[in-house]
Amino acid sequence: TPAKRGGRTLSSHIARGAIRVHEYDEADMVRRYPVLRDLKRNPRLQESEEFQRGTHSLAWGLHAEALNAWYQSLERKPSFVWCFEDDVGFSGSLETLVDIVKRDCGDADLVTADIKLRPSEAWWWLDVHSTAFAERYGDDVYISREHVQRFSMRFLDRLHVLSLQRVTCWSEALVPTIAHAEGFVVAELPRLGTPFAHDGRVSQQEWAHITESHAGRRADRLYHA
Repeated sequence: TPAKRGGRTLSSHIARGAIRVHEYDEADMVRRYPVLRDLKRNPRLQESEEFQRGTHSLAWGLHAEALNAWYQSLERKPSFVWCFEDDVGFSGSLETLVDIVKRDCGDADLVTADIKLRPSEAWWWLDVHSTAFAERYGDDVYISREHVQRFSMRFLDRLHVLSLQRVTCWSEALVPTIAHAEGFVVAELPRLGTPFAHDGRVSQQEWAHITESHAGRRADRLYHA
């Protein structure tokens, strides 16, 4: 199957050192960022179905700390970091995506979808934040679909410092809120396909149709499946 072939290819790349795998768990995140120990006791977080079942860790909703647990351990940190959720597909070459973003977004510190989106009062994770986050930013909060994002070095370093200062919240809000509030350059993620949402679904047959389409309308676009 395509999944098995992809797994074999990935394994071969890892074996020859072309791909490096960083392993971590929730305990690693908490040791680096002690504020997460308190955040895990947040009532709204504990009321969620995922955490009541015990099937999800903090890394599921606190991507900035999860990402920085790796990034801050590097001896040589890259100038930019791309973050893709594992159920995202791009109907073209990733090199093409990188080139498009470089052309359209330049050296923006954060490239993400929905750069001006505000949360509604009904958003489940609105109150999942530390006291220090609320004191610093109040109600001036943005949210963003984080299925695909690009971060600059200086922005990741700032997120790291703020997490150490106990400033954190659900990462869909943390990342765009800090970027806007602290004067970082934010750019809209281009080339979004449909669906590109947390509940989007693309079957194997649909994906084959997308990638084999000759019309061009669905080529070189990001999908969340």
